[in-house]
Amino acid sequence: MAAQKEKYLEHAYKRIQRDIKSGSIKNLLFFYGEEQYLVKWALEEIIKRYIDPGVVSLNCTSFNWRTASISNLVEQCETLPMFAEKRIVIIEGFTTGLEKHEDNRERADKTEIDESDDEEAIEDNRQKDLIQYVETLPDSCFLILTADTADKRRKIYKVISSLGACYEFSRLDESGVRALIKKRLDQSGKSAGSAVIRRMVETSGYLDKQSNYTLYNLDNDIKKLIAHSDGSEISIEDLNETLSKN
Repeated sequence: MAAQKEKYLEHAYKRIQRDIKSGSIKNLLFFYGEEQYLVKWALEEIIKRYIDPGVVSLNCTSFNWRTASISNLVEQCETLPMFAEKRIVIIEGFTTGLEKHEDNRERADKTEIDESDDEEAIEDNRQKDLIQYVETLPDSCFLILTADTADKRRKIYKVISSLGACYEFSRLDESGVRALIKKRLDQSGKSAGSAVIRRMVETSGYLDKQSNYTLYNLDNDIKKLIAHSDGSEISIEDLNETLSKN
């Protein structure tokens, strides 16, 4: 039964599209997962929905988690939006927890162990401060954390999930990849038959779970196809001549 539920689990990109459209999206968000292309896309969709292009610089601020101070984050979140519906504060490179070092303690010297423990203590304290603040996050601000991975066992993850929403942007299935290719071609004024799109998916190797080929790679290949094709429709020949050079 659990396997069946997992099989039909809705992908995060569909879920967030629905949440943005319905206006039900939370103001505390955590975006993570293998497909950082979709994380970037989701950020852009929220910015586009809540801030006019001319005032993005006034209402959207990004921080790197490793170098950001909690006081600066709080200050930005508490600042009211200017000529916009919402203010957006983004924390990039967030970590739900540092890697534990128990397995390496026999090989590591005492100095390395002490430094590791100090880092973990500092990180724990910063996360505690963040947890305390997000409980009073104003409705006028979106606070969005982004990361490559997440440890769902950590308190910070559970708090964000409870007060806001977590979106895991995993790899797309075949229908999702084909839909993305078609959308990107439509945006460029190009088209391609179903056989061509299917061939592109197969040639890319994206559906191979062991592949390092991501949607960033796919997007680059789509750009090459668009630049290579003289006509309005992408052909199998265009595909073969372009992707065979990868």
